[in-house]
Amino acid sequence: RHLLIVAGDDKERAANDGNVEAECCYPVSGSLIERDPDYVPALTYLANVIFYERGNFGDDSAYPGEMGERKIQELLDRALAVDPNSASAIAQKAWSNYRQNLDIKAVGPMIEKALRLAPNDVLVLQYAMGFALYIGDFESKLALDKRSAEVDPTCLNCLSRYSKGLLRAGDLDEAESVARRRDMLAPGGKIDLVLVYLARKDYAKAREYAEQTEHEEERLYNRALVAFQSGDLTAFEEAKSEAREMFGDDATFRAISGDSDAWFEDNYDFYKENIHYFGMELWRDYNTPMHDDPRWDELREMAGLTDADIAGITFKLPDGF
Repeated sequence: RHLLIVAGDDKERAANDGNVEAECCYPVSGSLIERDPDYVPALTYLANVIFYERGNFGDDSAYPGEMGERKIQELLDRALAVDPNSASAIAQKAWSNYRQNLDIKAVGPMIEKALRLAPNDVLVLQYAMGFALYIGDFESKLALDKRSAEVDPTCLNCLSRYSKGLLRAGDLDEAESVARRRDMLAPGGKIDLVLVYLARKDYAKAREYAEQTEHEEERLYNRALVAFQSGDLTAFEEAKSEAREMFGDDATFRAISGDSDAWFEDNYDFYKENIHYFGMELWRDYNTPMHDDPRWDELREMAGLTDADIAGITFKLPDGF
């Protein structure tokens, strides 16, 4: 168990500072499985690492494409054969099934079961949050984000998701408090504080945090976001020009202004190839201008996330949330 905790810490670091997973998480999980092929925590943890590493690194991951999905299924099936009530395996299996059959309705009952079994498991909460997001249930998503931040108060992604959820709910004071907690843990990334001050229309403060962003591309994106929302179109054009010079592409930056063609230029081919990720985009406020483009409906249909697909889905959280 100690080795798994170490691997988990490194995975959090990997999400923010680079690819530690390939160096740490695969060997640790693999060595535990070698010692005990039926050790369920290692099986489920490795399945999760493969999924995220594949998403982050694509063909450069250790288990790309269909090979990765087969490996995930193999690990989860082995875990469930040993322990049919492994909440982590059930939650991951729900999403692995979705990635293959794109049946969002079938995800719900499995996620609800996983939550009943382990309502404080960060991994289960994460997959449950994903389901709430895909079906547009933001009340449940906020409750899950809150629980995740309580269970693991040093989880940077948990805090970031919770802060954004509070912003959507209109609780700016609490959103700022959570964003500052995250900033104390990892002061390099400022997007959550930028978003808080944009919501307050305090553009000077938003601009100040944008310029404090450590990563160059993120700093430029934050600068462009503040410039556009504050109406400083000259600064926005300068940020786009700088993006073209630095990265050879400014589609992500043009999409900030609601440029539908820019968004599809930047995202369409990716989501056609990785349609199971599209639900993450479906309810973002800044994607509203894309909804009138027929390509948006095409992606929704491909993902099995049309209004008809989602209609009638209910998501009941266990008591205590």
